[in-house]
Amino acid sequence: VFLDMKGIVRYDPEIGGLRLLKDLRQLNPTQKICAVSSKTFDINANEFFRMADDCKKKPTYRTRV
Repeated sequence: VFLDMKGIVRYDPEIGGLRLLKDLRQLNPTQKICAVSSKTFDINANEFFRMADDCKKKPTYRTRV
């Protein structure tokens, strides 16, 4: 599972992915989860990354003017 922390849970767009990751761990502890996020400064992001099996940083895209 590739799981982002923000914007994936309608009722909690800020850290819903962290809560979902915790739920997935309870339902199936052997499920492989890769945390994907562009956020690294948030303390919740640190917990999110620690709970995952692997982590990937999302690329940031710049629009050209």
